[in-house]
Amino acid sequence: HGDICASWFATGECSLPYEGEMKAFANSKTGPKWSLEMMVRNSSLEITNPFDEPRQLHLSYMVSGPPPSIYPKTRVSFNKPGLKSIDIDPTSYVQDGHFVHIVQTTPVAIIPPREKVTLQFENIDSGKRIEYKGELHPFRLTGYAITSNLDESFREVNSNTFLDFSSSIETSGND
Repeated sequence: HGDICASWFATGECSLPYEGEMKAFANSKTGPKWSLEMMVRNSSLEITNPFDEPRQLHLSYMVSGPPPSIYPKTRVSFNKPGLKSIDIDPTSYVQDGHFVHIVQTTPVAIIPPREKVTLQFENIDSGKRIEYKGELHPFRLTGYAITSNLDESFREVNSNTFLDFSSSIETSGND
């Protein structure tokens, strides 16, 4: 058994092969915050399931709210047949209306045993870059996890279905 997780949010260090740009995008009392910026069409990340069983892949990325998000909706597709693409809406649906800018983690695929997959990231938000306070914001990936907790309902997610984050746990932050 076992799980694997990695976050480059605090360090800016990612040991996985990727096509994108590691950038510091915010500073806080604890130092800079980092993400892999997936701005261009050929942005990608390579992840391997090192286990002998299928495992759930989760991605961590920046979200903001209330709507509209400062980040673009993004399609994550995979280079393996049978793994369906999924669209991510990086919007935090807070109820009280105050601005939040947080990391959110969500399942995106079940990876077969001992398989290497390449994830492709594509901005699908009308092909536009989002501008907020004079800055362009790409999809910002901050980490991943491979877990043994397989969500069986996830296998039934249809291709290009937007994930519903309205029930996720959220905390407000200063960044």
